[in-house]
Parts: sequence; structure tokens; C-alpha cells
Amino acid sequence: MYEIVKTKVKYFNELSDDYNCMLGVRQGESLSPFLFSMFVNDIEKTYINSGVEGIDIGTFKLFLLLYADDIVLLAKSAEELQNYLDILKTYCDEWKLKVNESKTKVMIFRKGGRLPNNLRFKYGEHQLDIVNKFNYLGIVFTSGGSFAEAHKTLAGQALKAIFKINKYLYKFTFINVKHRLELFDKLVMPILNYACQVWGFAQAQCIERKHLHFCKSILRVKKTTQNDFVYGELGRTSCQINRILNIIKYWLKILHMGENKYVKIIYKLMLSDIQATNTIVNWASLLRNVLSSLGFNEAWLSQGVGNESIFVNLVNQRLTDQIVQNWQSRLENSSRALLYSQIATFRFQPYLETFNCTKFCNAITRLRVSSHRLAIETGRWQRPASIPITERKCRTCGILEDEYHFVLECTLYKELREKFIPKYFWQRPNMYKFITLINSEKDITIKKLGLYTCNAFKLQNG
Repeated sequence: MYEIVKTKVKYFNELSDDYNCMLGVRQGESLSPFLFSMFVNDIEKTYINSGVEGIDIGTFKLFLLLYADDIVLLAKSAEELQNYLDILKTYCDEWKLKVNESKTKVMIFRKGGRLPNNLRFKYGEHQLDIVNKFNYLGIVFTSGGSFAEAHKTLAGQALKAIFKINKYLYKFTFINVKHRLELFDKLVMPILNYACQVWGFAQAQCIERKHLHFCKSILRVKKTTQNDFVYGELGRTSCQINRILNIIKYWLKILHMGENKYVKIIYKLMLSDIQATNTIVNWASLLRNVLSSLGFNEAWLSQGVGNESIFVNLVNQRLTDQIVQNWQSRLENSSRALLYSQIATFRFQPYLETFNCTKFCNAITRLRVSSHRLAIETGRWQRPASIPITERKCRTCGILEDEYHFVLECTLYKELREKFIPKYFWQRPNMYKFITLINSEKDITIKKLGLYTCNAFKLQNG
């Protein structure tokens, strides 16, 4: 059981006026992190001289973390932690520093179970709160050691950023889909992947949902639209690829670090652990498994690569190839992908950049990804039981109302079809012609299809 306390040394209003003037700080103001470090540069020595033990992690003992005006104390028992707090209190009193007691919390790492009822921690006369989670440098740590809460927090912060982007994009409707995705990658993706070098092996579904939420919003399709259809239309891979690439880049950086760096020391300890016990799961073992699955086991065994830039590009290509293969496999086995599996190619679809008018582009997207109200789709969601596919018939023609029938056969849209779709496609229609039409890259053909689809949807709904 490890106890950890996070505290914030913030106020310096007990310093003498002369000393404040010398530092250029007015009474009651807080010092900058640089000036703060001038005050606490001997705090580590103070703890060492007090005989603290800290947490033994192999080659050194850890009892204190300092960053700007944040202090983290780590102890292996409740008595030891209380001793650390008493030492901090004495130190702060000596240097006329004041701890922000309202932001000072205690967290006990454990695998479960209740805490003793009489467990108390005090800083001076102030009793500290014992919490199950706290935010340190932007990452939420929990008493169980899981990063799930950190994922939720990052997803919530990203959602705020998405709302902010949408607020501005609402005024600039001329910005196309590709540029909107670029804005997401530059402004939101760094939030979603913050510190992913540490936790990035996790699936983090709540983070991926925010990515999909944005993709579906710019395509203007229903939330129930199958995720694989959205990935395929935009040629997007999951956020996890970016996380894995960041982890591998971080690994390469660690390999070049000096032997006295704490990160390198911890990394070597993890290597020793997995060599001693092959079944152990830690950051290094997860990285080893990823490299092995991608066919780069030799890089792991040699603990290094030649040209790092080329290596990272190869990893990116392998990851992408794996995702595309899995994507194609899911489409082949999906009952919802009867159409999409025949027309899909995993890339940013050219028609998304063809239209100046969003509604016509959106009409084609809805047709392609089955985000519409044709019977082939609405029958699937009928309750209490879905309608068998053979009975999802067109109310006008009495035959199966699918996308093919909607575009090339239904008599309800005969006038629109003759006006917007070339005669070649509907005179003697077949599936080959339909796929050729819906995948056309000719601007005039795809624009007319957008006009037809948009007006036909209005007619159907009206």
C-alpha cells in the first residue's frame, strides 16, 4: 500500500517586506515557478537528512516529485507519510512558505477493499482529504492504478474543444471536409492523445467515440451509422495508431538517453522484470508485443534500429495495413454492409471535395453509408422485432426498397431520374452500372447524382 500526497505551495505572503522587494514580489502575490525553485532547491536534502526511506524501485528510492509549484510526496505506509507531512510543515514554516491546504489531497494506491475508519492525515492542524483520484500534470491518477478515469477526462476536454471548433465552423460553411479533419488533427487530437506515451496501449473507447462523433458530425449522418462506414468514407484510422506511433518514438528516444536518466533506469528495470518472468505485463512487455505483431521483433531484440525515420514510416504502414484488413473483414461479415462492402474503398472519397453545396454532398454520403429512411434500413430497426429483409418493400413498387431500387428503378422518382441521371445507367439497369455510378469520379456525373439523391429523399419524406 503506497500513500501519496499532492500539495501546492502557492502563497508567500509571510515574507518580510524587504525580502519581497528584493525579489520584486508584492505582499500577497505568488512567486513564479523559477523563483519558487530558488526557495525549495534544498527541500530534497532536508528530507534525506531527516532519514526518510521512500519507495524502493530498484536502483534508487523515490519519495518526492517537484514540478513548478506542485509537490508530490510518496510513502509506503501511513506513518511514513504523516512524517513527510510534518517535515514539509517544518520546512515551510522555516522559509515562510504557505501550503494551499484546500488543494492538498492524500491518495492510497491499493487493489481494492475499504480503508481503516481511523485513518487520518494532517498538515499542521488541518485534516487532509483522502481521495480515490487526483489530477497531476493533466493526467488523472486513481487509487487502483487504472487510466480509465484519465481517458474520460481527456475525452471531456476534447469534447469542449470540438464544441469550440464547431462554433466557428458554423460561421464558415465553405470550409470543406478535408480541412475540417485537419483542424481536428491539429487542435483536438493532441488533447485526446495527451501523455499517450505512457497509457497509449489501452483501447480507450471513450476517446475513440469523440473521434467518431466529430467524423459523423462533419458527414452529417446519424449517430447509429456503422463506424466502419465512416472510417471508410473518410479514410480515417482509429486514434490508437497515433498513440502507438508516439509510444514507439518515445521508446527510440529512451534508447538514446543517458544511463543516469530516471526514465532509462525505470525502462531497464522493466526489461529485467520481463526477462525474469516472461508473463509479467508492463510497459516494456506491451511494446514488445506490439513490435512482434507488426513483424519488427528484430528491432526489439537488438534494442535499436538503423534509420529511425524510415522505421517509424514502416510501422505506420504496417499498422494501417492491419487496420484496413480488419476493416475489410468486418464489412464482409456485416449484415448492414450489403451495399457498402461492394462500393467501399478505404480512402478519403473524392466526391467529398466535389460539391460547393453541402446538402448535395450529404445526400450522397447518406445513400452510401445507409443513413437514410429507405425500407432496407428502417426495417432493421423496427420494434419489437426487425422486419425480414425480403419483406422490406417499397410502398410504390412492392419490391425490395434498397439503394439500387431507389436510384435506378423506383417509379416514384422517374422524372427526377430522367432529369439528372444519364440514360445509360437507368435504361437497362444492373448492379454493375449502379456501382459505377455511385463510385464515379466525374464531377458532372457525381453532381447530378447528388441533385437526384437530395430531391428524391425530399420526395420520399414528403
